[in-house]
Amino acid sequence: MTPEEDSGSRTLNRYRWQSRVATRDLLALLSLDLADRQRGEDPPHRVLVSERHEDWAVFNGERWWLVSAKHLDSDQGAWTLSTLMSDGGIPHLYRNYRRLPAAPGCRMVTNNAIRSAPETRLLRDLCQLEDGADATPRSPMSSEDRDGLNLTLARYLMLHHKDAGLSEEESQGRSSNVNHCKPNSDLLASSTRFLDSLLLDTNIPGRRSIIDVGPLRYVKPVLHRLGHTSTEAEAVWEALTGYVEQSMEDQLSTEDAGLTDLIRSFSTRPQDLGEEAAEKRTVTTGQALTVIERALRRPQVFLAPPLPFEHKVSVKMAVGKLESNAIQRAEDRMTVWRKTCAAEVDDSPGNHAQLQEFSDELEDRVDDLHVELRNEGVEENLFGTRLWHSATRLPPESFPPLPFRLTRTLLTGALADASDQCRVWFTPYRFDADAILLGSSGRATNAADEDGGE
Repeated sequence: MTPEEDSGSRTLNRYRWQSRVATRDLLALLSLDLADRQRGEDPPHRVLVSERHEDWAVFNGERWWLVSAKHLDSDQGAWTLSTLMSDGGIPHLYRNYRRLPAAPGCRMVTNNAIRSAPETRLLRDLCQLEDGADATPRSPMSSEDRDGLNLTLARYLMLHHKDAGLSEEESQGRSSNVNHCKPNSDLLASSTRFLDSLLLDTNIPGRRSIIDVGPLRYVKPVLHRLGHTSTEAEAVWEALTGYVEQSMEDQLSTEDAGLTDLIRSFSTRPQDLGEEAAEKRTVTTGQALTVIERALRRPQVFLAPPLPFEHKVSVKMAVGKLESNAIQRAEDRMTVWRKTCAAEVDDSPGNHAQLQEFSDELEDRVDDLHVELRNEGVEENLFGTRLWHSATRLPPESFPPLPFRLTRTLLTGALADASDQCRVWFTPYRFDADAILLGSSGRATNAADEDGGE
């Protein structure tokens, strides 16, 4: 993959992450609707309005918030005050906030923490919505600290005056060094109001994990309120995120501050924007409920067609109700285990005997865990997950020595290899894994054909 292709892939994945975060907000609004109805109350108008992939507004009756979502990859570290004002887009959020006649709340959403450093401590103490991402408890803020934080914010707004939408008058006193910027009283007053409205929501899963976390964390509670099990949570999650993503893809005719123009259109309906543009950008809780009902009726339409199994261990884990991440890890680490054995176990005296002793011990340990789970009365649908979790966390140093150092990765691969050779099962019973393995390719092809016909 070229650097340009990698950059494009990252951008696309961030866009999809942002649409999933917006879907989380939409599900939260729908949950409020359902709670109102359960109390016998008529819910207020609740709606999600999007500009582009990074910005949207959440309306809950008379209350509403501007939201800006910024993903930070793990190799970029935590947010600093400087990056919050540049890559984090705080000045752009300020610009949208100030363009609206009625001051909304503002929320910056991110998957990463605010760095624990003197320069960001005050911002974190004042604005961070949840402190779970940072183990440091919040500290009370004095009026002097608050004034100092507001001065720092105003200076950064001057440094990024174009993104913040500052006028020539407000930009007077600007310097290329943030500490030398001298904001006037009007800008200080405006930044104070913005700071009062600002929340930093830093406890969001990253772009890889939110795909797996979303169905259970965000969809499951809504399905339970609707009287459904979480069986089709993944299909509902994919259907809703796709619907929200579509609302984010149509560009407004006004690229500059298009979200604020769209919000104004709710009351003024300007001719240059038009109702059609507003409708494309708007997702109501009623529409969300319709999408959920559609996904519950035909979940297979919204799920990727099943991939054919490549190994018997994958079949056994799938039947044992283990999820795709665990199956992928088993396949990958089984390959590592086999390559390591091939490279390190030769015909030297005792090598094969060591390997056999280790394999026997591993199988005995798994048998012990199996019996413990049966004695606990673990439900069948949790049995495989519990067995895999317990077996892969056995201390590597407690096993007989091998011709090479045993790590957790290699232990996981050895467990997968033993299962692939039908010496370990993740169900309380045995079944014909070979038949499922041979038949999976045809079923996957048929499923793909059926979905393509929708």
